[in-house]
Amino acid sequence: MNVIKATQPSATAIQVAIIEDDAPLRRLLIDWLRQPGNIAVTGEYADAESALVGLPSAAPHVVLVDINLTGLNGLNVSSGSSRRCPERNSSC
Repeated sequence: MNVIKATQPSATAIQVAIIEDDAPLRRLLIDWLRQPGNIAVTGEYADAESALVGLPSAAPHVVLVDINLTGLNGLNVSSGSSRRCPERNSSC
């Protein structure tokens, strides 16, 4: 399992989680999203399995998912997280 530490969001920030197996691309996305603004990265995951475990506690508003993940793909993450968090309209 490859879970990376997330930041604590402000009360008004849009909370985003990133699921990307390409480490340099994941870092680029995180750095870009963390620029001054109203976005907080609450979770970052290198694989689908870690994301399915970590997303409920990260509680993001938005999840950016690489569709071509190794192992479980991005579509599996979307359907799996919807089953785990039925109170949300989309992936948790």
